[in-house]
Amino acid sequence: MFSRLNQLRDRNGGDREQASSPDYPERLPSFEPLLLGFMAVLLALQVLSGTPPLLWLAPVLFTWFTLRPPPRSITLASIALWLVLLLLPWNEITIRQLLVLGIVGLLSPLTRRSLLQREWQSATQAILASLTQNETAVSLEQTIAYALTTLKTFAGSDGAIVLRQLDEVTAEALVCLPENALPDQLTTPSLFAEAIAQNRCIYYANYPAVPNAATVLVARGVKSIAVLPLSQVEQVRGAIVLFWYHPVQFSPQLQQFLASLLGGMRNLLRFQDVTLRLDKLQARLRAILETIPQGVVFVDESGEQGWLNHVAALQLELPEGAAEPIAIAQAMTRLRLKADNQQDITQQAAQLFTQPQVEIRDWQWFFSQPHPQVLSLSSTPIYLRDVPGRLWVIDDITERWQADVVTQQAKDMAEAANRAKSEFLANMSHELRTPLNGILGYTQILKKSANLTEQQRNGLEIIHHSGEHLLTLINDVLDLSKIEARKMELHPHEFHFSTFLKNLVQMFKVRTRQDIAFIYEPIAPLPDFVWADEKRLRQVLLNLLGNAIKFTEQGHVTFRVSPIEDDLQLGLPKLRFEVADTGVGISAAQLDTIFLPFQQAGDHRRQVEGTGLGLTITRQLLQLMGSDIQVASQPGQGSTFWFDVVLPEMTNQGRVPAPSPPIVGYRGDRRRVLVVDNQRENRAVLVGLLAPLGFETMEAVDGQDGLNQAHTFRPDAILMDLVMPVMDGFEAIRRLRSSALLHDVVIIAVSASTLDFDQETSRRAGCNDFLPKPVHEEDLLQLLQTHLNLEWIFQQPEKKLQRVELPNEAMVTSDTIAISDALAALPAQIELDTLLDFAMQGDLQGIMDHITYLEQTDDRWLVLTRPLTQLVRGFEEQQILELIRQYREQL
Repeated sequence: MFSRLNQLRDRNGGDREQASSPDYPERLPSFEPLLLGFMAVLLALQVLSGTPPLLWLAPVLFTWFTLRPPPRSITLASIALWLVLLLLPWNEITIRQLLVLGIVGLLSPLTRRSLLQREWQSATQAILASLTQNETAVSLEQTIAYALTTLKTFAGSDGAIVLRQLDEVTAEALVCLPENALPDQLTTPSLFAEAIAQNRCIYYANYPAVPNAATVLVARGVKSIAVLPLSQVEQVRGAIVLFWYHPVQFSPQLQQFLASLLGGMRNLLRFQDVTLRLDKLQARLRAILETIPQGVVFVDESGEQGWLNHVAALQLELPEGAAEPIAIAQAMTRLRLKADNQQDITQQAAQLFTQPQVEIRDWQWFFSQPHPQVLSLSSTPIYLRDVPGRLWVIDDITERWQADVVTQQAKDMAEAANRAKSEFLANMSHELRTPLNGILGYTQILKKSANLTEQQRNGLEIIHHSGEHLLTLINDVLDLSKIEARKMELHPHEFHFSTFLKNLVQMFKVRTRQDIAFIYEPIAPLPDFVWADEKRLRQVLLNLLGNAIKFTEQGHVTFRVSPIEDDLQLGLPKLRFEVADTGVGISAAQLDTIFLPFQQAGDHRRQVEGTGLGLTITRQLLQLMGSDIQVASQPGQGSTFWFDVVLPEMTNQGRVPAPSPPIVGYRGDRRRVLVVDNQRENRAVLVGLLAPLGFETMEAVDGQDGLNQAHTFRPDAILMDLVMPVMDGFEAIRRLRSSALLHDVVIIAVSASTLDFDQETSRRAGCNDFLPKPVHEEDLLQLLQTHLNLEWIFQQPEKKLQRVELPNEAMVTSDTIAISDALAALPAQIELDTLLDFAMQGDLQGIMDHITYLEQTDDRWLVLTRPLTQLVRGFEEQQILELIRQYREQL
């Protein structure tokens, strides 16, 4: 605010100071001509009328004492002389003349006091009026400069200063009158601290005697000062200081003058400040409106005023600033008529005119001429009391719209490609699952035969494992597709963790080659029951363990499960799963690519085994579980993969259910099952699984045939394929549900399509459940038990025991093979299956290792392991197989 005061003072202050000097109120400038004229007239009358010469002094003394009062000493001397003259022996006339002179002398101070009060009031009013008149002609800085000069002149001071406080210890002298009144240095805020605190003018008649007086002023010879606080100006703490080089007695008139002038100047400065702020605000608002890239148009509610910024002026071809609303409306109409989408614009315009208070957002106008352009218009009514009307915003969104078009096209192409990929995967899955259903289905049926030779059983096992491996590859591809589409979901449930790990270990001990040691290291404490997605956790571990075995030629594969102590202390049941091998290892360059789809590490011979999706799916499944996979590897030394995952422990106190014996039938009335499938192999599998259990079955080749057969056969349950010629399964299910006779029949969809969409569609059509192909017997029987309320009949263990010759021709008696009681509480079925797998592969070392493991875990295994140990030591492979099968048949 004070940056240009010195220049303004030099330009305006000097002339005004000289012009205003004769008007100093103490000189009674308004009454001086009147008093001098009165004195001249009175003297003339006295001379003409013959008045005694002594009385001629009366008008002269009155005028002199009123205009220029003598000093106090002269006044006292004059009074003493007058008293002395009265005491002299004068005649009566002379004494009367002396009394008249005395009375005139006494009246002049009273007259001066009255006139002086009027003079100060007049001066105050004149100065305030002068400042007010300059208010519209000069800036705030010029007003302060003029006010400072006026104050100095009318107060009769030797100098004036404008001060501003910078901080608690320093203040800046912004303006000095005269210029050399103060050196160019800082002074202290204590000079005006008291005036600021009391918010009033403070006067120091004897300033050097004041405590903490400003040394700068005292050094300059200042004797008296007046401090006028300016704490209300733009929140600036400061003051105007008037100073005199001689002692001054501050008369009430001077104090009143300064106080009145300060109050008026404060109001003036406050008004000037508000005006300046308003001007700045308006300038800032105009700068904003002119800078924004959108066109802005305002039309007053009365239709009398309009305004548009620079961008809107260019768009509407009008001059910027104020404009007639009719001109704006005509320009908007001309612009609208050039648009290509007239029909859409007309509908929106009709809404605008029928509903005056409607708000319009993103109203798009498309232009092809003179160049492609897209304008987005928004219109909002303004409800402010002082500025009611409507505001239009016109935005040129051509580039953004073109970018959106390109983005949408790319998105459509990506979605089309994704749909094509999904359809391809769905079709391939369906085509592959259909023959797999026959392969795996018949292996399940044939394995139940009691007349199979050992070679036939081995062949069936190979077919079954090969089919399961192919099914795993198909599922990997579909799982990757689901994960990429973010449709993969976890389905956690409670399961027995120890059994889960034991089955996994036994599976890989069978798969491990003889020259590789498979080491399992469970580190206590491990939970018994956990809450997790068992299927997905098994899938992750199968991928990691399978890769470790595949890429290890010799040495060992170590599977370690351990709790993380730090997290256990925090109450987080987190476990670490670690798979380490002594295989070929992975180079640093390959570590960046092994988790990418269809990428494999290792030599070419091993790369052709698998799809290259295992680690990709493993990482993404772990990320769904809130974890991630870590790897450390050295080429030629091996690799270690590990991950940490939270597995909440469950407090299930129940026993682990023992494996159920084979199902041979069900209790109650005979149930009818209709099998509807266009593939003969698929029908044969389902019939082959159900007929031996006592179900009465009927086959149909398509949906229409299924409807016809259902009305004559009246089944209890229908196994319905979904994709068939003539009539598909969805339509057949809808017609069955609308039938009065068959609307309550149990319908289970059996399909090679595993897409969630098909499953959900089948349920909406009326299916009770969904069974994916290839069909697993236990899943099929579980669904039939649930929906038909079946009670199964299980195969009873054979009581008749056979005798088996031992290598030393000793006989195995009933006591040595009667394991039903001794091993009733043990998971014998699982362990016998593991031993059978070792025996079928001829892995005698694997059998001995597993026997050692069993004997170390529980002494009750000895009744089973001792005879086997003798046969292994005698290399009697055929008798080992026969003995293990006898044990399995007794369970």
